Amino acid sequence: ENLYITCTERIPLNNTCVYDDCSTVSLNIGRTNISEVCEDRDYVVQNYYTLTDGCGNSVTYLQNVTVSDPYEVTFDSLPAANVSVECQEGEPEADVLTASHVCNDDSSPAINVTYED
Repeated sequence: ENLYITCTERIPLNNTCVYDDCSTVSLNIGRTNISEVCEDRDYVVQNYYTLTDGCGNSVTYLQNVTVSDPYEVTFDSLPAANVSVECQEGEPEADVLTASHVCNDDSSPAINVTYED
Protein backbone atom coordinates (compact mmCIF):
# COMPACT_ATOMS: atom_id res chain seq x y z
CA GLU A 1 0.00 0.00 0.00
CA ASN A 2 1.39 3.40 -0.99
CA LEU A 3 1.57 6.10 1.68
CA TYR A 4 1.08 9.86 1.62
CA ILE A 5 2.57 11.83 4.51
CA THR A 6 3.69 15.39 5.25
CA CYS A 7 7.32 16.32 5.78
CA THR A 8 6.77 16.62 9.55
CA GLU A 9 6.15 12.86 9.78
CA ARG A 10 8.79 10.15 9.87
CA ILE A 11 8.98 7.94 6.80
CA PRO A 12 8.00 4.50 8.11
CA LEU A 13 9.57 1.15 7.42
CA ASN A 14 7.02 -1.51 8.36
CA ASN A 15 7.83 -4.17 10.90
CA THR A 16 7.55 -7.46 9.09
CA CYS A 17 7.30 -10.97 10.50
CA VAL A 18 8.03 -13.76 8.02
CA TYR A 19 8.17 -17.54 8.06
CA ASP A 20 8.46 -20.46 5.65
CA ASP A 21 7.32 -24.04 6.29
CA CYS A 22 10.39 -25.55 4.62
CA SER A 23 13.39 -23.37 5.52
CA THR A 24 14.60 -20.20 7.15
CA VAL A 25 13.73 -16.95 5.45
CA SER A 26 15.93 -13.88 5.19
CA LEU A 27 14.42 -10.42 4.98
CA ASN A 28 16.16 -7.48 3.31
CA ILE A 29 14.59 -4.06 3.95
CA GLY A 30 15.75 -0.85 2.33
CA ARG A 31 14.86 2.54 0.96
CA THR A 32 15.74 4.48 -2.18
CA ASN A 33 14.88 8.00 -3.33
CA ILE A 34 12.68 8.10 -6.43
CA SER A 35 12.64 11.89 -6.83
CA GLU A 36 14.70 14.77 -5.47
CA VAL A 37 13.73 16.67 -2.36
CA CYS A 38 12.31 20.13 -3.26
CA GLU A 39 11.12 18.97 -6.67
CA ASP A 40 7.58 20.38 -6.88
CA ARG A 41 7.53 20.56 -3.04
CA ASP A 42 6.84 16.80 -2.89
CA TYR A 43 9.22 13.90 -3.18
CA VAL A 44 8.89 10.14 -3.29
CA VAL A 45 10.92 7.45 -1.56
CA GLN A 46 10.48 3.77 -2.17
CA ASN A 47 10.66 1.21 0.62
CA TYR A 48 11.49 -2.29 -0.51
CA TYR A 49 11.13 -5.60 1.28
CA THR A 50 12.74 -8.71 -0.23
CA LEU A 51 12.14 -12.19 1.21
CA THR A 52 14.42 -15.08 0.26
CA ASP A 53 13.99 -18.67 1.44
CA GLY A 54 16.64 -21.35 1.86
CA CYS A 55 16.10 -22.60 -1.71
CA GLY A 56 16.77 -19.17 -3.26
CA ASN A 57 13.14 -18.34 -4.00
CA SER A 58 12.50 -14.65 -3.44
CA VAL A 59 9.79 -12.07 -3.66
CA THR A 60 10.01 -8.27 -3.43
CA TYR A 61 7.34 -5.83 -2.28
CA LEU A 62 7.72 -2.14 -3.22
CA GLN A 63 6.00 0.67 -1.34
CA ASN A 64 6.03 4.27 -2.59
CA VAL A 65 5.92 6.95 0.11
CA THR A 66 5.02 10.43 -1.17
CA VAL A 67 6.22 13.14 1.20
CA SER A 68 4.39 16.43 0.83
CA ASP A 69 5.74 19.82 1.92
CA PRO A 70 2.75 22.20 2.26
CA TYR A 71 4.57 24.60 4.59
CA GLU A 72 6.03 28.01 3.73
CA VAL A 73 9.41 29.32 4.82
CA THR A 74 9.04 31.99 7.52
CA PHE A 75 11.34 34.73 8.76
CA ASP A 76 12.51 34.20 12.33
CA SER A 77 12.42 37.96 12.90
CA LEU A 78 11.87 41.07 10.80
CA PRO A 79 13.79 44.35 10.80
CA ALA A 80 12.13 47.62 11.71
CA ALA A 81 9.86 48.81 8.90
CA ASN A 82 11.32 52.32 8.90
CA VAL A 83 14.70 53.55 10.09
CA SER A 84 15.54 57.25 10.37
CA VAL A 85 19.18 58.38 10.41
CA GLU A 86 20.90 61.72 10.21
CA CYS A 87 23.07 62.25 7.11
CA GLN A 88 26.27 62.57 9.15
CA GLU A 89 25.63 59.21 10.86
CA GLY A 90 26.19 57.25 7.65
CA GLU A 91 24.31 54.21 6.53
CA PRO A 92 23.18 51.96 9.41
CA GLU A 93 24.25 48.34 9.65
CA ALA A 94 21.77 46.02 8.01
CA ASP A 95 19.94 43.60 10.26
CA VAL A 96 20.88 39.95 9.84
CA LEU A 97 17.79 38.05 8.78
CA THR A 98 17.27 34.35 9.29
CA ALA A 99 14.48 32.09 8.15
CA SER A 100 13.24 28.67 9.11
CA HIS A 101 11.04 25.90 7.82
CA VAL A 102 9.17 23.33 9.90
CA CYS A 103 10.49 20.45 7.78
CA ASN A 104 14.15 21.42 7.77
CA ASP A 105 16.61 19.36 9.76
CA ASP A 106 20.39 18.97 9.70
CA SER A 107 20.23 17.08 6.39
CA SER A 108 18.05 19.67 4.62
CA PRO A 109 19.37 22.26 2.20
CA ALA A 110 20.15 25.61 3.88
CA ILE A 111 17.67 28.46 3.64
CA ASN A 112 19.31 31.43 1.95
CA VAL A 113 18.08 34.93 2.73
CA THR A 114 19.00 37.43 0.00
CA TYR A 115 18.68 41.20 -0.18
CA GLU A 116 18.07 43.40 -3.19
CA ASP A 117 18.49 47.16 -3.13
